[in-house]
Formats: sequence, structure tokens, C-alpha cells
Amino acid sequence: RALGRVPWDSRCLVRSCVLVAMLARRGVEGRLVLGVRTEQGFEAHAWVEVAGRPLLDPGPWRDGRLGEY
Repeated sequence: RALGRVPWDSRCLVRSCVLVAMLARRGVEGRLVLGVRTEQGFEAHAWVEVAGRPLLDPGPWRDGRLGEY
């Protein structure tokens, strides 16, 4: 219900949160990364990295072109 109120497509956030939890149960430290862009409207994307390598597709967000924070 709460994700229905999120102002962006929450599928990547849900997948990323589930993956981080699954990795943690297996003793793997995953990092949830969020990219946000506020120019020309609000956009956000989430993905997971382990040891600096993305496990879910970061798309163009990872290289900083879209303002990763």
C-alpha cells in the first residue's frame, strides 16, 4: 500500500530491497543504490551492488549522466 504513494515507478525499489534482504540472509553484503534526478520533473531508480558491481541493471544512472546521488 505504501508504495502506491511513491511518486515514481517503485518496481526497481521493491526488487532491490528484496535482493538486498536475500543477500543478507546468505551473508553477502549488498548495497542499495538510489539515483535521483530532479531536473525536468522527478525521476528515481534503484539497484543493488556487491563489491562495486551492479547485480541489477543500473541503466544510465550508474555513470552519473542522470545525477546519481
